[in-house]
Amino acid sequence: KSDIRYTQETAMSKYKEATITFTADDSTYTITSTGSNESKKLPERSKAIFNAVGTGTTDLVFTFNSSGEPVTGVGGTLRITSEGSFNEIMVESMTGRATIQ
Repeated sequence: KSDIRYTQETAMSKYKEATITFTADDSTYTITSTGSNESKKLPERSKAIFNAVGTGTTDLVFTFNSSGEPVTGVGGTLRITSEGSFNEIMVESMTGRATIQ
């Protein structure tokens, strides 16, 4: 959740789009903004799960504009699993607010 918010704040502070990309069944994700590409790891033995059906990709992408609004990945739920337990993070479509369900 904090890195989704970080990506949103980066977009607002730089007045440019910023993107966070999660790859299905993977333990890494990437935060991208103008001139920067940062790969990060989920906690050990964790992976990202989400429904990418109909998107034409195996990635879950949230791109935020300079106002902090999502322009891609408009709303969605990301599930982080680890050893049989999980947390779901929901990103609201209008505000980009990320909450743990």
